[in-house]
Amino acid sequence: MEFRPAQNSDILQLTSWFNTKKEAQNWGGPLIQFPIELGQLKKDISFDVHTSFALINNDELLGFIQVFDKYDYKHIGRVVINPHMRGEGLGLKLMEYLFEEYKECNKSYSLYVYKDNTKAKNLYEKLGFEICEDASTYGKNNDCFFMKK
Repeated sequence: MEFRPAQNSDILQLTSWFNTKKEAQNWGGPLIQFPIELGQLKKDISFDVHTSFALINNDELLGFIQVFDKYDYKHIGRVVINPHMRGEGLGLKLMEYLFEEYKECNKSYSLYVYKDNTKAKNLYEKLGFEICEDASTYGKNNDCFFMKK
């Protein structure tokens, strides 16, 4: 298993993981265009701006995650596991790899999670994230919890 910077080929694989606009926007946020087209998706997720990582095994994309500086935190976003591999602990592995990548960073982490995404919320709580007051209106406007670690 390899954790590395995401490449265009990873984004191409991602495009097949979302069958509906709701699925795509639950992952990527309300600005994601659907149907998904590679060039537009790269713009929608600011692929050339934000740091993106891929979890790979034998050239198969297992997971994807982005991190960027926001709210004076290392803010985590667009976390997704290959739909055919969910329930195998890869979400935990993906997050652990990310923490290892930024072990020298002196910032705390933050993220948003949809309130109805209990599996992700439970994973984040297991990793030490806590629901906190959101200084922005994003969480409230998008029915999300703001979590920090």
